[in-house]
Amino acid sequence: MMIWRIFIGALAISFGAMPALAANSDDLARVLAGEDCVKCNLRQADFSGVNLAGRNLGGAKLDGAKFVGANIAGANLSGTKLVAADFTNAKAAGAQFVIANLDDSTFAGAEIEAADFSSARMDEVQMQGVQADGAIFRRAKMRAVNFTEARLLGADFSGTSAPAGIFDKALMDGVTFRYGKMFGASFKGTSLPGADFSEAGLWRVDFTGAKLDGVKFINAYLKIAVFSDGLKGVNFCGATMPDGKSNFNAC
Repeated sequence: MMIWRIFIGALAISFGAMPALAANSDDLARVLAGEDCVKCNLRQADFSGVNLAGRNLGGAKLDGAKFVGANIAGANLSGTKLVAADFTNAKAAGAQFVIANLDDSTFAGAEIEAADFSSARMDEVQMQGVQADGAIFRRAKMRAVNFTEARLLGADFSGTSAPAGIFDKALMDGVTFRYGKMFGASFKGTSLPGADFSEAGLWRVDFTGAKLDGVKFINAYLKIAVFSDGLKGVNFCGATMPDGKSNFNAC
């Protein structure tokens, strides 16, 4: 009997500690009325097609929320929890996602030019076809992120960890991946002229068919990386090459 009471008590505590799974109605009403809502509970809220441009939702709980086709340009979503959120076709130029948790979310087809994702968690985020010129991803953690056919001209991935990331057929001229960790990532058929991979960890990265004119791999780790033939104007000074040997011939 005593064991049974302990079990029931523990179960009650467990359920009591579980967070609410839906948005707080008052918080949702505030946002829909045009107000800011810092650290609010907006889980699973549907903001599809809503104009939230410039709104401050910093620190809010937005897991499972929908922003399909919404306008969140310039909005502050820093420090938010956005696990499995849907930003398909959203307009989010200049939005702030600093230190946000975006695991398993989707931005397919979204406009995120100059948006800031610094230090965000982005595991398995779907970014296919995004328009992201000048976007900032410094020190973000993005395992298995998918940027297939995205436009990322001049984007900043400095210090980013993106193992198994997919960047196939993306336009990434002038991007920087300095000090990034891209182990096992794929850049098949990607446009990368002028990109900077200096000091980056690029073990087993696939650059088959990529355009690499003027790319810097200075001191990069490229063991078992794959390249197409006919490389021209690529700087491998001090890099560890696919065969495991250091290259100082081009320095």
